[in-house]
Amino acid sequence: GILPGSETAGINLMYSTYDMVGEYTGSLVLLTDTDTELNIPVSINVIGAPNIMVNMDVLDFGEVIVGDTVSAGFMVTNNGTETLEITSVVANDSDGAFVSEGQTGSLEPGENLYLEVTYMPTSVGLGNGTLVINSNDPNEAEYSLPLVSEVIPAPVFVLSEESITVDMVSYAQDTTEVIISNLGDGTLEYSFEIGGSELYE
Repeated sequence: GILPGSETAGINLMYSTYDMVGEYTGSLVLLTDTDTELNIPVSINVIGAPNIMVNMDVLDFGEVIVGDTVSAGFMVTNNGTETLEITSVVANDSDGAFVSEGQTGSLEPGENLYLEVTYMPTSVGLGNGTLVINSNDPNEAEYSLPLVSEVIPAPVFVLSEESITVDMVSYAQDTTEVIISNLGDGTLEYSFEIGGSELYE
């Protein structure tokens, strides 16, 4: 750099201590056009710490039928050098449809923990919330994971007949009709198969 007379300049040092523990030393060497060389010792004492990692950016429940109860989970990893203490896991949303209770854990470096969220939507539309993981991670004491879903209407299945009884003579053919109705707003998927027994005397 160039420094005019009667002015000052700052030199910023950036430290990155990822996956490091212990004491580290080095030096900052400053050279000028006055043939002056300054050697400034630099020492860093790195204290071990836990580091929370989650294996996804968003917990997506996908399509969920209104009124159903579904669950989805994810993995938490301690990528640090000290024990990670997860003290609480809290789901926040306006409707209270996302639930995560009583989930805590203690993870040594490199260990994983499976956490789960239950979803019980009561209205159709897009569902959004946030899961907050509280821990002793010094950099991310409150780790937030977005929760998303698409809540679709429920089908309402109605069958025209509760049972079918047919009286026929031998060597004849006949048909009956069973009507399947969907009185709801959601799509109904169905299939059928024929089963039964034959009696011989």
